[in-house]
Amino acid sequence: MSTGIRLLPKEWQRGTVVNREDAAELNELLNSIMVRARKVVNSMVDGKTDAR
Repeated sequence: MSTGIRLLPKEWQRGTVVNREDAAELNELLNSIMVRARKVVNSMVDGKTDAR
């Protein structure tokens, strides 16, 4: 799954963006993407069709 975020290896550490001025913003964006993805997966497991 692509997020559209491009990082250098030195900007990614232990699952978070580091060493960038916009690291906090990018981490927040990535977290919201993960929350939405987990909701979709959980709804699929539960047999629901709409996860929004």
